[in-house]
Order: sequence, then C-alpha cells, then structure tokens
Amino acid sequence: GQLLGEGAIGLALVGVFIATIAVLVALVGLSAFQARRFPRLVWAAFAIPALGACISMVGLIGMATNGDERFVGDASAWMVWSIGLVTMVAGSALFGIATWRARYLSRSAAALLGVGAIFVIPMIGGLDFLAFLPESLAPVMTLVAILAFAGGWVGLGISALRITGPNPIKLEGASL
Repeated sequence: GQLLGEGAIGLALVGVFIATIAVLVALVGLSAFQARRFPRLVWAAFAIPALGACISMVGLIGMATNGDERFVGDASAWMVWSIGLVTMVAGSALFGIATWRARYLSRSAAALLGVGAIFVIPMIGGLDFLAFLPESLAPVMTLVAILAFAGGWVGLGISALRITGPNPIKLEGASL
C-alpha cells in the first residue's frame, strides 16, 4: 500500500527527501571549495556519497508510492533506501578523508565526519559491534557516533562559510 498518505510517515518521508537534497547541495558546494587543490580526489570523494544520496531518494520515492511491496527486482523500496543510505554514509567517510588530505576545510570537522561515518555504518547495517559494551552504554555510543557524523558535516559547512575567498595572486607589475 501507499505510505505517502499516512500522515506522520508521509511527512517523515518528505522531510528525509528534502534533507537528502540538502546533503547533495552541500556536497557539491563543499567539493567545489576543495576541488581547486585536488580536483580528482575531491570529485571522486563526492561521487560515492552523491550516488548513495540519489539511490536513497529513489528508495524514498518507492516507500512513498509502493510501501513494502517489491520495488526494484526483488528488493523492496526500504532495501533500496538502505543501500543508498549506507553508500552515502560510507562515501561521507571517504569525503572526510579527502577533506583531511586537501586541507582546505576544517581538518577537525573532516576527522569528526570520518570517525562518525565509520562508526555509524555498522549501526545502519544492524551489526552488533558494540556487544562487548555494557548494554546501557550501547545507546550512548550510538548517539555519540551519530552526533559525530552530523557534527562533522556541520563543521565542514561552517568552515566553508568562514572562507573569504581565494587569496589573490600578485602578478609582477600589476596593482592589486
């Protein structure tokens, strides 16, 4: 059945869809800042999370229109969305590494994004990699990983906003 008409679920799907578009816009903008220095590295690091975002949006559309029914081959829309989400998060870790390497945006935010993404991926996949912790600490660690991931993206955005522009190159004989 259709989910879009089911009030809070439909609203949540629309919200996640809009948030995913915002992530794509942020990815393009942040990549453009860094591409001046390492264009191949940065645009390659852009491609994976962008592809994941697009796949997750297809899954969201499927959830809104098909519900739990088969959507692509034998995969449900939920599975398509999940694959897109994991790809986007894994690509975010690569984006953090590329950002660290490019040294154009905040390295602290890049590290936070990378570490957050690395710890969020097993949680998304349902892996119980925190089983060695006391049961009461697992939710705290999950929250810390999610906050690190989100904080890394926010930190990168803030560092991009603080950039005043490229340093002008003084040409011999020119007055700047």
